[in-house]
Order: sequence, then structure tokens, then C-alpha cells
Amino acid sequence: MIKKLFVIIGLALAVPVVPCLGIDQFPNGFHNGGIGPCEGCHSKAQKAPETGSSPAAPGDSPSPDAGRGMFNGQDSGSTCLICHTAPKGQKVPSGYFVATSNDDLAGGLPPGQMTPGGDFAWLRKSYRWPTQDSGTVKDGQSPGDRHGHNIIAAQFGYNYDFSNVTAPNGDYPSDRLTCTSCHDPHGSYRRLADGSFSTSGAIPIIASGSLKSSPMPDANHALGSYRLLAGKGYSPAIAGSSVVFNADPPAAVAPDKYNRAESKHGDTRVAYGSDMSEWCRNCHQPHSHPTGNKAQISAAMAKEYNSYIASGDMNGSRTTSYSSLVPFEVGSKDYTELKRLAGNGGEYGDLNGPSAGENIMCLTCHRAHAGGWDAITRWNTKSELIVYDGKFPGSDSGAPSYIAQGRTSAETRKAYYDRPADSFAVYQRGLCSKCHAKD
Repeated sequence: MIKKLFVIIGLALAVPVVPCLGIDQFPNGFHNGGIGPCEGCHSKAQKAPETGSSPAAPGDSPSPDAGRGMFNGQDSGSTCLICHTAPKGQKVPSGYFVATSNDDLAGGLPPGQMTPGGDFAWLRKSYRWPTQDSGTVKDGQSPGDRHGHNIIAAQFGYNYDFSNVTAPNGDYPSDRLTCTSCHDPHGSYRRLADGSFSTSGAIPIIASGSLKSSPMPDANHALGSYRLLAGKGYSPAIAGSSVVFNADPPAAVAPDKYNRAESKHGDTRVAYGSDMSEWCRNCHQPHSHPTGNKAQISAAMAKEYNSYIASGDMNGSRTTSYSSLVPFEVGSKDYTELKRLAGNGGEYGDLNGPSAGENIMCLTCHRAHAGGWDAITRWNTKSELIVYDGKFPGSDSGAPSYIAQGRTSAETRKAYYDRPADSFAVYQRGLCSKCHAKD
């Protein structure tokens, strides 16, 4: 396994990364809710190993072009990341970038992109620390492959999950996971005026269906599914015929500016409507915590969420209680309402907390792509405190090692999307308390 890791890293260094020219080539947007121009992802001829080359012997490094087919990148995931990796030097969050450049992680710097789904570069950050428990010392660790969905994108150094053979609580093969495992690269899934989904081209896709500024579909025009997510009947090509989706994409709307730092009271609100957990079950079965359209928030839980500001402070108001660290579904497919809710820091959206009958979903606790914490949780569930003595825990902040957990305070802050530490209590506990403070 160690040898395989070195091979992947070697390929990442050896294969040049082609810069994305999408903004210049496709000024109106590449996907635009559906399929983009073929040449954006595919070459005109299949790239194959050189003629006359000898077959690779067992244990040899594979050819950089092995399995490339007609992709512009080394594989399908690498092809996506050619455009969706921030260019070198782009250290602040911007646009549609879902991964920080490897060059910008040098010197221990944290990933910098802050989409609601997270930054895949957290997969490249592994941590070890000594922990003290009842006077004994043991090693603590947080390997990078625990920090997100381990997509295969060899050109950028991303490899499959070494810890899980299949998706946790599911049967999707880990060595076949890439961007197109979840997102339909050809954008076939379209949302119709009645809210249903179709893959028929009889009603054309006219725009993205993901954003606050997206138009509404009508009898003659459809919109793309939320974030090009695939739906019923989809069988990811990379997985062969071993996986077939049973659920359609969720109802959700993102603000137009969604990749941004979140200041105090400056949360980015994606308006989640319904069906997110049902969609996640295409690959994952439910775990112990109830989620989904039937996992409704009780009146008592809504009251706790809306009252909770920080550890020890239960003086909040529903009108300002929404937190992107603990989002929820409103239980609706009314896109007019979802567009009203989506926004940034309340300036263009709505920071109301939940009312009884709305939903807990998988993304209430987890990010979709990757983040700074194990199991892609939105906050550190492996530590007693997420703020220590008024500062983000770090090896440089005076926090005990079992709380700092190998990170610097800058890395911890970045994992919370650059919120200031005083957004929390001086000794802030985990955010399960947002819904379960009395428990």
C-alpha cells in the first residue's frame, strides 16, 4: 500500500496540469445546467501508450496515459479538476473551485476554498499528535483519507480510500469513486416545471437549476439538476453496472456567491428543500442518527436550535439563528421559497432557524466533498472543545495536544471558514448542542 501511495504521488508530480481556459472559451458558462462543449473534457483522439512499448511488469509504475481514453485529463476525475482546481496563487475562495492547488499547500498552509461542499485538498492533510488520557500517552491520528470523499484524480495526486473497501454503510466500490460517481458529466438530468426529473431531450435545458439567479422551468424549458447530480437509473460508467441510482436529485438552491469566507453572522445559506438524504442513500445506507424527509425536527428541538448561540448562551432568536455549520432542510420543493432563503449573511437571504416539521439531513452534520475533520463533519466531533481559552486550538495557540490534534490554529480557523473565534464561546463545545443542548 505504501508503494502504491508513492506511485500515485510520483504521477502527480510527473504529469503536467493543463490550465483551464473555461472563462475565455466559454464566457456564458461551461455546463450551464447541462452538457458542455465536448472539447472541454475530451480530446479528438484516444491517447494510448506509445506504439511498441512493453507491457508494464507487476509493481511497475503505470503509464501516465493508462486508462486515459479520450479525456483531456489523466482520468475522468482529473479532467474535472483541470477546471475545478484553483490555479496556483489563488489562495482566497472564488467561484467554482473545489480544490486548492497542491502548490498552495506548501509549508503547511491550509486549503483555501470554501464552497458549501468543502475543499478536496483537505484529503492531502494528515495529522498525528500525542494524547493524554488518565496519565497514559497514546498516539492520535487524523489521516487525510478520513477527511472526505476520496475521489480518484491521479493527475492531481488524489487516490481512492485506503481505509474503506466500499462506501461507509454502503456497497459503492471505493476504488471506483470519482467526480462522475455523483455528478452526471453529460448533464442529462433536467428539472421540469412540475418538479419532476427527466433525461429526455424533448424539453431542452436552458440554464443551471442550482442558483438563486436561475430562471424557473416552464412547459417548454427545463433546468439542470442541482449541481448536475445524477438521478434514478444513473449507473456511473467508472463503476460499470455494479451501481444503479434509485433516487432523484434533491431540491436545493445555492446563492450566486457561494464560495466565500464566513465572518461572524456571515453564514452562506444554501436553501436545502428536501430529498438530500434520500439521494445520499444511492450509495450510503442510513446510520444511527435519523435523517431524511421523515426525520422531522420537533418543536422542542427547533426551540433549542433557535435559542442556541454558543456553549452556555441560550439567548438566541429564530430570526438570526441559522448556522451553515448545522444546516437543515425546510421540507419543501417550492423553488420560489428556496430562492428567497438562499443568500449570504442575511444580506440577500434568510437567517431564520427551523420550525417544527422541517428536516434533519446528512448534510446537517457532514460536508459533501471534503473538510478539515474526520468523517467530513462540519465541526470537530473528535475533540471535547472546538475553541479553547478563546482561541482556535492549534499547536501554536497553547491548547493541549489532544485538543489541538496536530493542527495549527490557522488550519483550525480555515476549517471553520475563517469565522473569528469569538463567534463561539470561550470554551466552545461541539455543535451537537445546537439541537441537543439539553441532552
